[in-house]
Amino acid sequence: MALHERGIREHPGLPGVRELGCPEGTLGAAWNGMVFFPGQAEREGDDLLLFAAYILFYFAKKQCFVDGNKRVAWAAMCEVLAHEKLDVDVPPDVAEQFVKDIANNQVTRIEQVRTWIVKHLCGLVRLPPAH
Repeated sequence: MALHERGIREHPGLPGVRELGCPEGTLGAAWNGMVFFPGQAEREGDDLLLFAAYILFYFAKKQCFVDGNKRVAWAAMCEVLAHEKLDVDVPPDVAEQFVKDIANNQVTRIEQVRTWIVKHLCGLVRLPPAH
């Protein structure tokens, strides 16, 4: 919910949830996908990438919010990756198109999403504190 509120503050859009419990259910579905289909994680440490893929996929596909669903999907994926000091390095228009492709059923499998994330992974750049 905080990611959605931040997205609405930073970009034009309408606040609100379309269906009560949808964001929580979508998060639960992403978690269940990772937990109940762990064979999809090809190597140790890949669980985080699989969870990030499920988060992006499910939030992009579901329309939990009145507005900003794709922004929430991207922001949530970035939050998951940031926990391991990872980020996705693509121009904003490339990120936007990928999330649209998921939402519009051009990308239909979790493995496609995970592969795309891995292809564009980079270390999270932290700026040194200002003196």
